[in-house]
Amino acid sequence: MRRSIGVVPQESTADEDLTGLENVLFCADFYGIPRKVSRPRAWELLELVELSKDAKRKVSTYSGGMRRRLELASGLINRPKLLFLD
Repeated sequence: MRRSIGVVPQESTADEDLTGLENVLFCADFYGIPRKVSRPRAWELLELVELSKDAKRKVSTYSGGMRRRLELASGLINRPKLLFLD
């Protein structure tokens, strides 16, 4: 059941010491998604939210809007059937 649900919290949960890509991959790890699958999916989602050019920058350098888009990419990493937006 957990694998079919995604969550995008109101408050930022991204680790500011990690890059955007590392944060999305970290979320994929929680769902047990293998790196062979999660890495290309993470890049696809970062492209979707227009963060692929900034994917290797630390989140601490992101604007507020960039952080929100990163949270959205992280919430979609498991391709949920249901996405909760807080």
